[in-house]
Amino acid sequence: MIQTDTHLLYWITLCCFLLLGGLQPLAAQQKKIKEKSMMTGKEITITVDGASKESLKTPERYSPTLLFTRDGDGLLLGNPCAEEVMRYYEFHYEIVPRQQGISGSRYFFHNTWANIKLFFKNGPGWKRKMRKMIERCRIKTGDFVGFKVNIGTFMLQETA
Repeated sequence: MIQTDTHLLYWITLCCFLLLGGLQPLAAQQKKIKEKSMMTGKEITITVDGASKESLKTPERYSPTLLFTRDGDGLLLGNPCAEEVMRYYEFHYEIVPRQQGISGSRYFFHNTWANIKLFFKNGPGWKRKMRKMIERCRIKTGDFVGFKVNIGTFMLQETA
């Protein structure tokens, strides 16, 4: 009888310990990055915890996924707010005119692969969320260049 109670007490203690996050510091991932210092030219080692991984996205390490587009209508390229949204979702639009020589199949397969990659990186519905954020940027900055605004139809009547 005593052995069963001890066994049960052991399991209850273990479950409480795991639920309260007692082993979380032991399971935290650390990543070591070796790179050459831009200032001194010497090799340095950077140790990063799993929680601060987002802070490593410096311009040198940031490589966005490219999405090809034929025209730049409504993309707000050059708008700092929209550029920040695209950086958040880790992609960038590349305008490729038809005369540049990229075949239709390469254009299609590149964008398909990029969209699949972005879907798994940003989750389902990322494009809808991104468009809403860019629309907020458009309203906040008043940037309506290259955007087709639907203002409705107006009828003009001539007066005699």
